[in-house]
Amino acid sequence: MSHLASDYEITYLPVKKENIQDVEIIYGWSKELPKLEEMTSLKWIQSFSAGVNYFDLETLKDMGVILTSASGIHGHQMTESILGMLFSHTRKIKESILNQEKHKWGVAGLGTDLLGKSVLIFGTGNIGTQLAKVLDALGADVYGVNRSGLEVDYFKGIYTYKEINHILPKADIVVNLLPETPETINYFDNELFDSMKTGVMFINAGRGSAVKTETIIKQCQDEKLSFAGLDVFEEEPLPSDSPLWDLEQVLITPHISGPTDQYNNRLFEVFKQNIESYLNGEDMINAVNLDLGY
Repeated sequence: MSHLASDYEITYLPVKKENIQDVEIIYGWSKELPKLEEMTSLKWIQSFSAGVNYFDLETLKDMGVILTSASGIHGHQMTESILGMLFSHTRKIKESILNQEKHKWGVAGLGTDLLGKSVLIFGTGNIGTQLAKVLDALGADVYGVNRSGLEVDYFKGIYTYKEINHILPKADIVVNLLPETPETINYFDNELFDSMKTGVMFINAGRGSAVKTETIIKQCQDEKLSFAGLDVFEEEPLPSDSPLWDLEQVLITPHISGPTDQYNNRLFEVFKQNIESYLNGEDMINAVNLDLGY
């Protein structure tokens, strides 16, 4: 790493007390780091993650610190994870796995496929766009929801939060990829689910805070949801006594859609590009809007 910034000294955790005030750039983050206010020379943090809700954004803003995220390196693996969840239900793969453990042949009823299905993706950033691209290739009709309503490639239509009543009742599949912000916490409430068609498939791979666990349980028990693929949860790890574990139409994965053995390599490419821009006084990619939180 030293060749990227030859004039800088690289240090690793733990940071010596006498060096705290000299820290200018942080690659990653750790609870072992001192308080932000103690790092008076801090100018830039390159986060290891796409979500940045665990940072004190107000303090970073007050200090004038630039925060860049890992956005853009999750699209492929998260798309594959989401498709895996959907296929586990639509192609009866989950049921087949459970039957295999019992040495039992056959499944209950016919599966379905994605051709002609209406998919509504909440969040049209890098991950949402990659997912839309693949779903479009599989013949699904893909629509998106974002703050601005601006068109995005591979989506047949984009809606703002205020316009979703036009499309939500028509969606066969709803996918949450929204970041965590004050307006997205508990966004998927019972009222929103009531607006969906009965039998809708719901995937949450965005933030666990977007929907209360009790809401998912209710919607499954009421058979509003024919399937819920959940990778993130309101409380993690998911408690062993949660009713979610025993709901037949639920697939639980332990927050694994983002990680991959290629993660560090992809993130380092972002860091390399950003440190060159930083040293040249140029705009960096994935700069977080500290007011919006993403």
